[in-house]
Amino acid sequence: MTARAKPAANAGEAPPHWPFFVLPACVILSYARAFLNPFLLGDDEAFITRNQYLRHWRFLPKLLTQNIQAGSGLPSNLYRPVQALHYFFLMQLFGPAPWAFHAVGVFYHAANAVLAYLLLREFLEDSVPAHVPALLAILWALHPIQAEDVATANGLATPLHVFWMLSACLLFLKDRFWAALGAAALAIGSKESAVVTAPLLGILDWAALRMGKRPSRTWRDNALRHGPQWALAGAYVWLRLTILNFGGTLNFYARPNVFTEHWTYRLYTLWTALAYGLRLLIWPAGLHPERSWPVYTSFLSAPVLASVFVLIVLTCLLWLWRRSRPLAAAGILWFFVAYAPMSNLVAVIDALFWEHWFYLPSFGVILVAAGLWKRASPSAEKNKALVLAALAAAYGAMTFRRNFEFRSQVAYSRYILSYEPRNAKHWSNLGAALSDEGRYQEAVTDFSRAIALDDEYPQTRYDLGNAYMAMRRPDLAEAQYEASLRIDPRFYFAYLGLAGADWAQGRKAQAAADLRRSLEIFPDQPQVRKTLAGWNAR
Repeated sequence: MTARAKPAANAGEAPPHWPFFVLPACVILSYARAFLNPFLLGDDEAFITRNQYLRHWRFLPKLLTQNIQAGSGLPSNLYRPVQALHYFFLMQLFGPAPWAFHAVGVFYHAANAVLAYLLLREFLEDSVPAHVPALLAILWALHPIQAEDVATANGLATPLHVFWMLSACLLFLKDRFWAALGAAALAIGSKESAVVTAPLLGILDWAALRMGKRPSRTWRDNALRHGPQWALAGAYVWLRLTILNFGGTLNFYARPNVFTEHWTYRLYTLWTALAYGLRLLIWPAGLHPERSWPVYTSFLSAPVLASVFVLIVLTCLLWLWRRSRPLAAAGILWFFVAYAPMSNLVAVIDALFWEHWFYLPSFGVILVAAGLWKRASPSAEKNKALVLAALAAAYGAMTFRRNFEFRSQVAYSRYILSYEPRNAKHWSNLGAALSDEGRYQEAVTDFSRAIALDDEYPQTRYDLGNAYMAMRRPDLAEAQYEASLRIDPRFYFAYLGLAGADWAQGRKAQAAADLRRSLEIFPDQPQVRKTLAGWNAR
């Protein structure tokens, strides 16, 4: 093991203070439009606007012990109490104000830019000009692939868990092991994928040792340093498979299919996702949420072979750089390990490719760039700094523009449908948004398109029923609510719709029975109880 490196000529320079102001300012400016964006249909509803557990302190125990959608009466395997607590306090302080929920995500992302800078400075302060870590950090923070989770209210889990993960990394490198353990616990409570904090800490610790920034140590010392982090990860996995298992923790699919039943197909698909994600990080063209992705069933298919070639090249570079460029090697390892929870090799997720999955892995690309940076002449350093600044400005402009994709549900769904015209969920969401604007006939057309593509969403039939109710056709609405219940008998919203349809047709006793049935499925509906009590009083 090499000894601690001698400081470079600039080691005595005081670190600049401007990054602590410039980095957050750049992030906030790039995401300024997000503060004006509304809540969207789907997860924003399930996590926030319909979540009864955010409304009163008496629900706090349920909020912390059940899945994050339980307050909306919906099943989920997501257990994120730290994220839920943020929503709870935002709701208590500001009510259902979209700007407040958007602001907290943007501010966490701004904080992550500063943490990324501090983490890079830990490795680079002795070897490169002081501005380099700041430029690399802002390049990462302004990359437009991050916008999907920063510019949406329900995406808070991503910048939130990365904040605690990067905090854990910094604390660990400064030998504050118990504080790092607490930060790792908060990260895991923010999002499930933070379970890889322990191996990521190991990767950074290895890089610090190889770079001579830490003295060599025994296996026992390493076990004492890293053991608690691995124990935390193991305890969390055990809890999620037992006490905190809300169903489908390791398999999100309702029924077996070609993807869940063939491990090799999941592996081929993973390889293509990793290679394409790397391409998006290098050349972020055509970014959009809800990207469709095929299941690859043959090793000999061209996309799989091309992806294998890319991954072999990365593996070879990892081996070559392990001694000469340990930080760059650590960046490659970081990219792979940070993506591991979304790999579908252990937990089978009901999605194959989401761009926001690369929020944390993308920092590995920045570590590679940092590890390959070589000190040059002052003029060359200035030119490289100008190139990075220009690239960051371009990324910032792209990110600012991406915020407009979320300016309304109609705009958001139409943007996605321009890339994914067979996305049934967003034809349904577009119909719901048009219905909210009173454009009921257009909404019915879009709901019909969604049903023709995939009639497995109870929400679509329910929203179509609501459109018919607005058009004063309770008979047609009733048929849609019943169809919704055939898809999912526990979709209690359909009983609320049926109650309205029955009441409109003079069947008041049946309407009351519908409300009671809804309460049997999800008892925590105070407004429904109040309505039922009022009907009974008549």
